[in-house]
Amino acid sequence: SSSSSSSPSTVLVVPTYNEELRLPVEAFASYLQWREAEESSGRAPQKLQLLFVNDGSSDGTLAMLQQLQSRFPHQVRVLDLPQNRGKAEATRAGMLAALQ
Repeated sequence: SSSSSSSPSTVLVVPTYNEELRLPVEAFASYLQWREAEESSGRAPQKLQLLFVNDGSSDGTLAMLQQLQSRFPHQVRVLDLPQNRGKAEATRAGMLAALQ
């Protein structure tokens, strides 16, 4: 684990499966914009990263997550699992990815 200042100190794993119609992307974007301002001003106590795990979605979930990642590349990561493996396995995969 790296201790560089760009490494997040907290990673929140969010498993997703066919969430295109339910995923509050704009709410995440608003929060991330606020968080970005807090971190750059030194007011946020720790760096936060959202790690979304796309668990083999067959709708537009992955594209939505990739758009969010392109808007906030330092705060959002997307792990794409090509097949649905269930929430527990998606969460496990995300936790393992967060350690890297």
